[in-house]
Amino acid sequence: MENHSHMKIKLQSLVEDLDFIEDELYKWINLTNIFSILKLSRNEIRHSNFLSFLFNPKENHGYADDFIKDFLKTSLTSGMTKNTDVSYFDVALSNYNDTLIYREKGNIDLLLVSDSNKLVVCIENKIDASESTNQLKKYQNYVEKNYPDYKNIFVFLTPKGIEPSND
Repeated sequence: MENHSHMKIKLQSLVEDLDFIEDELYKWINLTNIFSILKLSRNEIRHSNFLSFLFNPKENHGYADDFIKDFLKTSLTSGMTKNTDVSYFDVALSNYNDTLIYREKGNIDLLLVSDSNKLVVCIENKIDASESTNQLKKYQNYVEKNYPDYKNIFVFLTPKGIEPSND
């Protein structure tokens, strides 16, 4: 049992190292901010629509489930996601091609649901506005009520890393 755990830690470390190398290479690429070009950098609805497109593994962007996986791995390692039973290792080895993306379901900006992984990802996207009273708790209650046997990941997404009122 101990050997299996040790191998799991080594494998996770290897995957994290590969992700770090990939992230370092991106620094050498000239990235263009499409939202700034289109004068939409402060438009929360357009950001959420664009994220919905990228998260959808069935769209024609060619990323399949890679965008979801990278987003979840970044969320788990950056501290954006707290109090979850989902591990980096779970994400790296899972397939998210069945993921359904919902916009404004239960007033949640983005709700990603993978039945095969029994996973729900709830994303609140805040550009300039602040959260309303008990907003995040309402979303948590909605997810827990409607997806009782699923693992949950809650992400409060902001351009400046503002902390949510609820972990």
